[in-house]
Amino acid sequence: KDKSPSPGDYLCGSLAACKVITLRMYANRKGWSVDLIKARVELTKTDDGRNVFLCDLAIQGDITADQKKRMLEISRVCPIQKLLSSSTEIITVLNQSV
Repeated sequence: KDKSPSPGDYLCGSLAACKVITLRMYANRKGWSVDLIKARVELTKTDDGRNVFLCDLAIQGDITADQKKRMLEISRVCPIQKLLSSSTEIITVLNQSV
């Protein structure tokens, strides 16, 4: 009945959560006063069929513009972004014992 998120929505949620968790761990490790980190991710397709994830971050707290810039850089190396950005092979098999 189209009442639940799509698989793509779950993928976007995974990327957003990974970015926020990565940034929170980084800010805590640095001892930076970050009050709020939000991420919104939208998946679109280009005219040539490529998938594009648009990631909109919001970071609030007592941090400098340079610290925010560094956090943007860190957000780009979260594990899920690395996974989605890499060349990936998917192997699917049919389990005969079920």
